[in-house]
Amino acid sequence: MHPVQFLNRAPDSLPRADLVVDALLGTGVKGALRGLIAECADVINSAGYPVLSVDIPTGVNTDTGIVKGPAVRADVTATMALLKRGLLFSPGREHAGRTDIIDISMPAQVIRERDTGVYQYDRADIRALLPVRSKDTYKNKCGTVAVIAGSTGLTGAAVMSSFSTLRAGAGMTFLIAPARINAILESQLPEVITLPMDDARLGYLHAGCAAELMTEIKDKDVLAVGPGLGQHKETAKLVHQILQEQDKPLILDADGLNVCAGHTEKLKNYQGDLVITPHPGELSRLLNTPVPDLIRDRIATARDTAAKFQCTVVLKGAPTVTATAEGHVFINPTGNAGMATAGSGDVLTGIISGLSAQGLAPATAAALGVYLHGLAGDLAAQQTGSAGMTACDIMNNVALAIKQETETR
Repeated sequence: MHPVQFLNRAPDSLPRADLVVDALLGTGVKGALRGLIAECADVINSAGYPVLSVDIPTGVNTDTGIVKGPAVRADVTATMALLKRGLLFSPGREHAGRTDIIDISMPAQVIRERDTGVYQYDRADIRALLPVRSKDTYKNKCGTVAVIAGSTGLTGAAVMSSFSTLRAGAGMTFLIAPARINAILESQLPEVITLPMDDARLGYLHAGCAAELMTEIKDKDVLAVGPGLGQHKETAKLVHQILQEQDKPLILDADGLNVCAGHTEKLKNYQGDLVITPHPGELSRLLNTPVPDLIRDRIATARDTAAKFQCTVVLKGAPTVTATAEGHVFINPTGNAGMATAGSGDVLTGIISGLSAQGLAPATAAALGVYLHGLAGDLAAQQTGSAGMTACDIMNNVALAIKQETETR
């Protein structure tokens, strides 16, 4: 063992040590480090010794995880009483290393009084929320989903979103897609019922399909609209008509969102429970706001958007943030970098739709679906590694993710 060393100046290097304790500043510090503190952070990072940060690594914004200058890179961060938001968002979470929450006997009443409306599910929450099938259940009782998706060249999005509803536990799924691509879809989806719409061999759904489509979805429990639809102006008219005429729980994703850019009143006026699942680029188009401005504070962005459109917003990213119209925010703890792959969002849309069809409130289905989506990605990464992981790997692990969370219920 070596004696504990205290820094009151910035040396050229640290003396030999078994552990460096970073407790240079408090949690209220904003902006870039300067002067002596900045020099100390650089010295700590270059020393090569294990680093324990107290509360949050020096230089990381406690509220957002933003790092504007030098910042300590810790191996472990011991944060007091409650998890700090900045430990959950990049680059702050990379600087934090492993995070341990230290009980300092803060009274529960204080926590309740200072509730910020920002939460993170743990396994106990997930187990309590997951639908439970009775022994005498049947497919219609487990919920029906109508997925409106697909166009020429984008059949994969329709396949993954519709099949993921079943992996999440929906009893029956109906895929409404252009007739021109139906043969491809049927060859890939033996468990999904396809409802091909007459598309005049155009390869995309259009407003002329509206009457037939509205009849087909009349008795379905949940709608999922958007994956692979394309953005043809006639497709946009169809999506707008669905938003105007329907009041079923609706999960709107991908091109379903893209065709609402410039027409956001359609979202505000939807009469049912609406969940939108944008990545920052899609949200940028909806709000006409640059992406850097949106991701600067992802919690505020998700919460403000949910209030603006009076819906549930799933702002995808690392981590994904789910905000409800009432102002509650859920930060997802699962997932990994391998999930940054084409089709991952289509799988998420299917999971949320499948959970909603089983009776969960759409906002609950959204936050729970994000958790299971990330967990399925984590299971897939264990099998394949993250570099070559595909969306189908995620999809094929959804049922295993649910099993893992329920088997110890």
